[in-house]
Amino acid sequence: MHDGFDPTLYAILDLTPDGPMIGIDRACHAVTGGVTLFQLRGKGVPARRLWTLAREMVRQLSPLGVPLIVNDRADVARAAGAQGVHLGQSDLPAVLVRRAWPEAIIGVSIHNMSDLEAARIAGASYVASGSLFATGTKPDATPLTGEMLRSLAAAADRPLVAIGGITLENAAIAAELGADGIAVISGLWSAPDVALRAGALRAAFESGRG
Repeated sequence: MHDGFDPTLYAILDLTPDGPMIGIDRACHAVTGGVTLFQLRGKGVPARRLWTLAREMVRQLSPLGVPLIVNDRADVARAAGAQGVHLGQSDLPAVLVRRAWPEAIIGVSIHNMSDLEAARIAGASYVASGSLFATGTKPDATPLTGEMLRSLAAAADRPLVAIGGITLENAAIAAELGADGIAVISGLWSAPDVALRAGALRAAFESGRG
């Protein structure tokens, strides 16, 4: 199992069918501000386009020592030389991906204790729990209560990443509730200077650690 990753500041880059929402060069620039893990997410993006973009991100991120995770598509991730895959509850079972790709970083989205236990049994490298706050990325998602996140974090025997509506103003709350890292989308990419925002988000999160 892959153990060389740090989920403290986990940047998610959404794609449109025509390409990335922001330039990959600009996205990688966020690493200089403190991004520690990257996810490329392309719901509905053709596999070849996703592979092309993932391969380019691997090329730029590898010298910086930051792993790339591809959302949903373990086949694309592996073909592009990425370090892992993130799986939702409706994706391929993590246990099958672990069996086929033993060294991968495998993340699993969880919403409750039973999801957490299933991820543990499957050999997930980390779990992501949310939505912690209301988010425009998934407007229909029901926010997770702070009490539930605290319980999940206390029970988790592997890193737990909080996701959903995380901003400079609330990043510390995720740390106070026990999260090991935060996953950010608009809270990062909406900034004119993504490296500066990454550093501020990481500092805000770490200020909430006990």
